[in-house]
Amino acid sequence: MHTCTLDGPAALANYQSRGLAIYKTEDADENVPDQPLGAWAATGGPAPTTDGDRRQ
Repeated sequence: MHTCTLDGPAALANYQSRGLAIYKTEDADENVPDQPLGAWAATGGPAPTTDGDRRQ
């Protein structure tokens, strides 16, 4: 799993509480859009199914 400082402030602790461990850190400059890209489905992620389950 990849995370970054754009995640919420509790994200890393959340992942670690579920058993994930840090294996690598790096510093990089990224171009970040001024406006959010939108919801995952709006950016090409899975669309909701008819029963409301987002899994495909």
